[in-house]
Amino acid sequence: MKISKEILYDYVFALLCFSLPFEGRLRFVPNFLLIVMGLMFFFIVKKEQLLKLKSRMFLVPLSFLIYVFLVVFLGQDSIHNNISFIKKVALIPVVYIVALAVNDIVKAKVFFIAGLAVSVLISYVNLVSNYMTNSDFNISFGNLITELLVTERVYIGFMCVLSFIWSLELLEKNKKLMILNIAMIVCFVFLIGARISIISIILISLLKIIGNYNYKKAVMIVAGGVLFIVSFFALNPSLQERFFHSHQKGTLVQRIKGWEHRFQIWECAYGMFKNGKDESRNHTFGYQSFNITNNRLLDCYKSIPNDEIKRNYYVSTKFNTHNQFVDILLSSGFVGLTIFTFIFISGFSFKGNTFNNFLLITVILLAMVENFMYRQIGVYLFGLILTVIATNKIKEKPPNG
Repeated sequence: MKISKEILYDYVFALLCFSLPFEGRLRFVPNFLLIVMGLMFFFIVKKEQLLKLKSRMFLVPLSFLIYVFLVVFLGQDSIHNNISFIKKVALIPVVYIVALAVNDIVKAKVFFIAGLAVSVLISYVNLVSNYMTNSDFNISFGNLITELLVTERVYIGFMCVLSFIWSLELLEKNKKLMILNIAMIVCFVFLIGARISIISIILISLLKIIGNYNYKKAVMIVAGGVLFIVSFFALNPSLQERFFHSHQKGTLVQRIKGWEHRFQIWECAYGMFKNGKDESRNHTFGYQSFNITNNRLLDCYKSIPNDEIKRNYYVSTKFNTHNQFVDILLSSGFVGLTIFTFIFISGFSFKGNTFNNFLLITVILLAMVENFMYRQIGVYLFGLILTVIATNKIKEKPPNG
């Protein structure tokens, strides 16, 4: 049987989506498939598909990329010192462009769900095997959890939320399978203590319940959800440690202030912003360098008082801002932050597809605790999300729209 080049192209993109949950181990695979799609693109794409280039889901991220390049180019730092970040941001419009010629975006979602399911199952096996053989099993913090999961905790958790959203969207196509998948990934994010993913799933579930059920049924579902969450916290000490640092002494505020590394990072970032203008930074354009922002953070870590172990830890790990919005504000100013924020404003559907909003809420929550555009998996997923949103928005338009 002969397969048309259009169908083949859709399957290559679907395989790219399938490979994303394994990016932590097989980083070259999505890059290879992206190159294959790039080579096929000009033989596949149709004129009407190129009209998606007019979408704000493409134009705003492209504007952000151009702005970042120009603000760095005109600043005091070199392009070379910022090229890693610029190249990763460039992947977002690239993923969007190659996806223009994709005809079946549902297939891509299904393959992503399948890939994530396999990744989660492998991680489950690794966790159980290590628990059975390791007397010091502890996945709250440290490197053990990174070694056992197929992809880093924050990103496999983020992908679980995407799978959760798309499983809800595809519920009518295969209800039993999608419910099974939802149950598996919800239990998984609670098991591994993926904090921002847990919060995302809870928030999306509440929004879904409020929008689809009457008051009485909504209260019953929420009560069941609360019971599930309380039970998981009671039975999983790692979850208590992840959220409340229960393994440390002091009040909750003291524990978070002393042991949550983002508290120290954001304190340094706030100090950098509060100090206002200096010889290399202004509020309009920032430091004009993502490299300088990270170096200033490092200088702040070196000045952490009264705790040499903590100071050496922060200096050796060289933590970035762990907040994409703050990073963009410090590095490229209010202009850069405005353009970046407009990506989310452009994507929201105030009367249309609520799943678009769920996707954007998930990215916003991730961006509040992680610099996802510093990571290849982060920009691939962001590009995929913008592609899905643009496709949904086109479907929402009336025939004459």
